[in-house]
Amino acid sequence: MSTFEFLYDIDDKIFDYVKTNLTETYVDKLGLDPRAGGFVWVDEDTIVVRKGSDGSLQYYGGFEYVNKEYRREMGDYVFYFGDDSRVRRHLDIFYDIERPEEEDEED
Repeated sequence: MSTFEFLYDIDDKIFDYVKTNLTETYVDKLGLDPRAGGFVWVDEDTIVVRKGSDGSLQYYGGFEYVNKEYRREMGDYVFYFGDDSRVRRHLDIFYDIERPEEEDEED
């Protein structure tokens, strides 16, 4: 197997996982500016976007402030984890979860 085939297989497996296990939605359903990239996939703890749309999510959605520890690029996808307060806030909007605001919260 060539390196190209190996990387293609990884992208294919990530795509299959995302399509099977996460919910596809538009960014405005997460309380984001519609210019932030069109659609994303979500589950209770994760927002996933195609790498080509990540710049818009960062710029218009403020995801450039997400702690790099909670952002992972894999293949053609970028995963943002709900351990970051900004990501969690948008997941809570999508899942209609109300949490008390933390006064010392920093993004």
